[in-house]
Amino acid sequence: YDDIHFINLVENRHILSSKLLWAMRKSVQLFEYNYFVKVDHDTIIDLPNLVTGLAHSPRHNLYTGSCFKRLQSGDFKHTFRYCLGGGYILSRDLVEKIAQLKSEVTSVAIYAEDGYAGYLVSEVVKQFQIKGEIPMSNPGVLQLTLKTQYGLVLCDKYFYHWLKRLSMMQATFDCVRNRGFVDCPTRHFMINKESDCTCFDKDHINI
Repeated sequence: YDDIHFINLVENRHILSSKLLWAMRKSVQLFEYNYFVKVDHDTIIDLPNLVTGLAHSPRHNLYTGSCFKRLQSGDFKHTFRYCLGGGYILSRDLVEKIAQLKSEVTSVAIYAEDGYAGYLVSEVVKQFQIKGEIPMSNPGVLQLTLKTQYGLVLCDKYFYHWLKRLSMMQATFDCVRNRGFVDCPTRHFMINKESDCTCFDKDHINI
């Protein structure tokens, strides 16, 4: 479909922010879309839930996902909230405004790509004097934690993150879809070798 674009570079964690900005700028040049969705390589998208959620989401000034983190060090410590990098969503108008930011604004040393995205959005909010809650608290995106025999999984209604092995995928989907957002108020689960899904208190998990 000619919709995969390659960049000639050597991968390392220090270029993730540059790759994100390149992708945002390239996307508004090449594609017509309403929402920009960014996920990690070990994230599975729950497309039915995502499509349903976006159908009821604003078309403008939207930046959402699991958005409770703040940078813990550096020049921008605690200055803005950002959405976790396993999966987050921006409306096209925000991406277009990010693409217009000058290099003296975008050239900052924030190597965590999700934190950098939050920084870019915060600069857009200031420069374009946008009102309202950004990032948006989304009651439909409730994060839950699953501890499996293969490692930790972080999930919300749209994105299942840290799926390191194929064997984790089915058990994770079954747990989240069948129980995850209904009958576990702590939103912490254990999945055992038999793929049984058990709700437990958050004090019994190490993240």
